[in-house]
Amino acid sequence: PEKLCKTINRYYNSKKSKAKTGYLLKLQEIIDEIPYYETFITKFSDL
Repeated sequence: PEKLCKTINRYYNSKKSKAKTGYLLKLQEIIDEIPYYETFITKFSDL
């Protein structure tokens, strides 16, 4: 969650009108990680 917040803040606070592709790639990586976190939480919440 912290990585997501930092990336979003950098994206919104950038002074350039056009977003850098690096921000979009980082956001996509974070979004792709969400299912892994969800399965991890469900596996260990049953213990």
